[in-house]
Amino acid sequence: MKSARQVALSTFGAALSMVVLALGLPAFSMVASATSSNYTASAIDGAIPATLDGITLTQAPSFGGADDGAAELRSTISTYLGTVRLNHTGAFYGRAGSNSDFCYVGCSIGGAEQAFSLTFTLPAGTTAFAVRLNPSDNGATTYTVSGPEGSTQQFVWGGSGSSNESARPYLAVSARNGATLDAITITATQSDGCTYNEAMMGPRPCSLYGLDIGDVAIGDGLTTVTTTTQPGVTTDLASTGSNASKVILAGSMLVLMGAASRLAARRRSSQAR
Repeated sequence: MKSARQVALSTFGAALSMVVLALGLPAFSMVASATSSNYTASAIDGAIPATLDGITLTQAPSFGGADDGAAELRSTISTYLGTVRLNHTGAFYGRAGSNSDFCYVGCSIGGAEQAFSLTFTLPAGTTAFAVRLNPSDNGATTYTVSGPEGSTQQFVWGGSGSSNESARPYLAVSARNGATLDAITITATQSDGCTYNEAMMGPRPCSLYGLDIGDVAIGDGLTTVTTTTQPGVTTDLASTGSNASKVILAGSMLVLMGAASRLAARRRSSQAR
């Protein structure tokens, strides 16, 4: 027959072991939930940079004025890596010696497209791709670039008369750690009920004019920088910091303490019988 003291010690030991184990397990679950991404999307007002996340970019020849086509319908863009294919046909306005335009959606020759997104299918080995836009829609418009694994970024253009009416943003996606890009998509959207002021006409409903591309660049360099997103440390583990090795060590110690406490509790229980 167990004494009251033995029963109390046995109960306390079992409870302590469960508490210590409960404290140790979150350390492992926190580390396990850390995720990394191989893709980064960006949308910034300005010219396409010479390098994107360490990858050298080369301009597509057409946009340097190499092709002098006054008005050609195209669904491809030539690059040093191969052909970039688009899911729509657009009008290419080549201007020798100056910047050219590749216009899609409402501004294309032969009629207005009503699908306001472009998907660029990229050559094998592409690790970075950038497109610079000439915003020309009627009213405020949000331009979104989408790449693999949920990599997205947006640029909000306020429309004519806004503080950024002269913006010419580039939208890009880059890859790292041996990953490559198969395709990226650029979408133009406007809010429901949007209006803009047209000269001599007053407020008018917003409308999408077209995705007007002013420049394209591509790259196939390789980078090995890993971006890791790790959840914040819980209050129970405040003293362990955010370093993964410290968290694992703390978790291991707590689990071992829990196991030892539970073993001791079982021995006391068996001795008391």
